[in-house]
Amino acid sequence: MARLDGTTQNDQLIWYEAEPVEIYGYAGDDTLVGDAGDDFIIGGSGSDYLLGDPGNDVINGGRDNDYIEGGFGADVLFPAIALAVLVINLVGGQKILVDTPILKARSYRGWTVAVIERIS
Repeated sequence: MARLDGTTQNDQLIWYEAEPVEIYGYAGDDTLVGDAGDDFIIGGSGSDYLLGDPGNDVINGGRDNDYIEGGFGADVLFPAIALAVLVINLVGGQKILVDTPILKARSYRGWTVAVIERIS
């Protein structure tokens, strides 16, 4: 699997190949974009723009306020769990609003997974 690494600055890392890629933004307000493969994208700290595009992607926003879009495919998204309100935009313009989420921690490949208990 190919790999792109950012820096502590504001990075723009865009993958233009169909093969899967790992993209790590680290610190800074980054733009990280995958392509048609099953990509693994981690934003790190900073307010990041993360886009998986087609494929079954795993995207972890890290800390701070991020924009995360999986694109087409069966994606696993990990937003910052410290949010007071989480808005999930669905294909077709529908939205799911999660207010005062109750979270439980579960282990998934070394990550903490949030289980949403309340949806309004």
